[in-house]
Amino acid sequence: MKVLESLNSESARQYAYRVLRSNIMNLTLIPGQGISEPELAEELKISRTPVREALILLEQEALVVIQPKRKTIVSKIDMKKVQNAIFVRATLEQEILRMVVQTPNQQLVTEMSQLVELQKLVLNAGDNLSAFYALDNQFHLLIYEAVEKEAVWSMIEGLSTHYNRFRQLNAIENISLSDVFKQHRELIDLIQRQDASGIETFINGHIKDVSHHFNEVYQKHSDYFVAINE
Repeated sequence: MKVLESLNSESARQYAYRVLRSNIMNLTLIPGQGISEPELAEELKISRTPVREALILLEQEALVVIQPKRKTIVSKIDMKKVQNAIFVRATLEQEILRMVVQTPNQQLVTEMSQLVELQKLVLNAGDNLSAFYALDNQFHLLIYEAVEKEAVWSMIEGLSTHYNRFRQLNAIENISLSDVFKQHRELIDLIQRQDASGIETFINGHIKDVSHHFNEVYQKHSDYFVAINE
């Protein structure tokens, strides 16, 4: 597990939550892996109580499964949750983008372009999925902020814990980050031209397409997933 430095502004519970969530989302802690409260507390140099509280928060996000009197495990990826998240995000983001292209917004275009340039730097430095997808989230958040729908993005993120882990795993196996980079450039062009006609094609390629690789990824990492018949 990668231990992050604690921030002066955060409590022990917040620190434990941030470290655990980061390691779960970037697959350092793999689906199905056991988590020991005493070992975590020792590794993070905090007491067991904030670790337990952090695990409860993560269970609410469906990222861990707490088994009383047994052990806590990282939740396996549930494709039903992945598909639900894809449906919600694709449906809402398509409408958000239709709102965005109605009004010229050069500041949005500039800020999105700056993030894409940062993604280019990440690509040139090597495939760093965590850094790339952090910038990806900032990129999409800008779109929601442009039409004052930040709360919608927060809701989507809350539903997307399994989707984002599958996307990370899928990227390792199938997707070149340069393709995602190219799609972002295409989206900026659509917004700059106020072209609503290309939005559905973008959504299909950028968000919905990720699920098309499920069978291939499942065959390689079936132990990471909730069994299909469950």
